[in-house]
Amino acid sequence: MACALIEYSPANIDDSFVGVCSEDGIVAVAASYLIGTLFNTLLSLYFLFREFSRFATPEPERYEVREWLTFASLNFLTTIVDTILDSVDTILLAVFGIADVAIGQYGSAMRLGGFIALPLSSINNVFAPTIAELHSKGEMQKLESIFKLTTKWTTTFTLPLFLIMVLFSPYLMLLPGAGFGSGWPLLIAFSAGSMINAGTGAVGYVLLMTGYQRLSFLNSLVAVVVNIGLGILLTPHYGAMGTAISTGLAICALNLMRLLQVRLLLKMHPYRLDVLKPVAAGVISAAPVVGLLYLFNVDHVQMAAHLGHAILSIQLLLIPVFLVSYIALIRQFKSSPEDEIVMKALRKKFLGGKKKNKKKVKGR
Repeated sequence: MACALIEYSPANIDDSFVGVCSEDGIVAVAASYLIGTLFNTLLSLYFLFREFSRFATPEPERYEVREWLTFASLNFLTTIVDTILDSVDTILLAVFGIADVAIGQYGSAMRLGGFIALPLSSINNVFAPTIAELHSKGEMQKLESIFKLTTKWTTTFTLPLFLIMVLFSPYLMLLPGAGFGSGWPLLIAFSAGSMINAGTGAVGYVLLMTGYQRLSFLNSLVAVVVNIGLGILLTPHYGAMGTAISTGLAICALNLMRLLQVRLLLKMHPYRLDVLKPVAAGVISAAPVVGLLYLFNVDHVQMAAHLGHAILSIQLLLIPVFLVSYIALIRQFKSSPEDEIVMKALRKKFLGGKKKNKKKVKGR
């Protein structure tokens, strides 16, 4: 059975309309979000039918209605609960009357921290069908190997983003404007939660694709309860930071539950010893950057360029330095033959179409 997960998430498409429609207030923002969602849906449907037409072949019709409905209904309920989990923080901020400035800082920090989740989402979408296929064939050792490989490469791609968000948080939060700079601790809180989420690998997909849909639903439900409970306790005392902490702890609890369940039920875990390679590369690359940032602060270097409301601090020029150092160290560390599985799959997903087109041109 061929499976394909297609997810195109132009998360900031609607943001491009905000600047144009800001004079119309909240209604314009809501309308821009609706337009972005509709555009995203149309794109997803287009690519879905295009991909389906490539591998669909005529064959006798077989209907497994009960199995389909069970999987779809539980997956649908899990999606609803996950949507509620994503929305709890917004409701808490409104219920406890958090100041508009703090809400703006919260939104900016959440947007920036969201970049950390991109590698996890991309790699999960590539390998989720493989997880289901290997489980259906009973090839659990191969499944565990893929599970560990994807976790290593998720960590490799995610860790530099996390370190950038943490090290440069005071300067990144100045990009939306001067009034957002004091919200840098929020960015660190969101980044820590996203890093823990990425660090546990594809545990959610492993549970979902190996027949534990009910457990996935219950996990999400528990996370919502934890988020609401902690939010009610922390938000009145710590404001937006309390909401960020409660949200981060709920996500951490969700992923730790999944990690424990995968270990107990499937007898596997997502870690190999070489996952320490990107960690070492990140620490070594971050050390000189931390030193340079300290010297900038000691010497009170405040050079910055202004682009509209955005403040572009000179410290941001150290980001390319950090990335070059990190990539160089990753290349220096020897990769295992199994790592080629991940790289080939990613190349096939993102570059496969281009290679095919080149071959066709040569054939002509």
